[in-house]
Amino acid sequence: MPREDPLLDQYNFEDLLDLHQFDQATTLWVDSNAFWARCTGAGFDEESKSRFAHAGSIIAMGLEPGYHAELDTKLDSHVMAAAQFLLHAGDLIDEECVRKLHSPSSYHSWKGFNDGNGPVVWKQWGERLGEIVAALESGGELGFKLFEKNRDALFDMVIRARDKVVALEPEMFAQQPAPDTTSAGQEAVAVAEADAAADAVTEADAAAEAVTEAVTEATMKLEA
Repeated sequence: MPREDPLLDQYNFEDLLDLHQFDQATTLWVDSNAFWARCTGAGFDEESKSRFAHAGSIIAMGLEPGYHAELDTKLDSHVMAAAQFLLHAGDLIDEECVRKLHSPSSYHSWKGFNDGNGPVVWKQWGERLGEIVAALESGGELGFKLFEKNRDALFDMVIRARDKVVALEPEMFAQQPAPDTTSAGQEAVAVAEADAAADAVTEADAAAEAVTEAVTEATMKLEA
């Protein structure tokens, strides 16, 4: 298990040995976190008070801008490690930290799940994964350094992680239909509102007529 995440400025990419060591470090980072994620998902680290905080910190490292402060340049390997934790331990993280609002040990440096903040963090992760998928498809800004040899593997992991995050909390990601701001759409809204107002007037008139009939009938009975 690597003690530190791979940092870009530690390597000279013009040096073949450094380049080889960088490839080894990033591969080890993804593979070891995938193994750790499987252990968490299977409950092997159940006795660890910081297991969810650790999982959250690895995911945050890949998906949350600005975390952690010492990480000047995010790499595709950080995002892939995050995806591995969501794929292999996402069910358990969702159950404990999102639905049950579990707060991990306060001694861990990452405190995203604290104070019942799990649902907010989960939604942010899902949205960020969606942004990455869209950027990979369109060639837009990713927010991290992508090495082309990792593109296909990254795309597969991110799509599957995004789909799992959404599938576990579908209501959280349910999209509301956007308002129609075209002239035709606004005219349709105006017509619908006018029809509703007319219906309300008709109902009010009918109710008033019914009251009048009832009063008349009661008056006639009294006179009789």
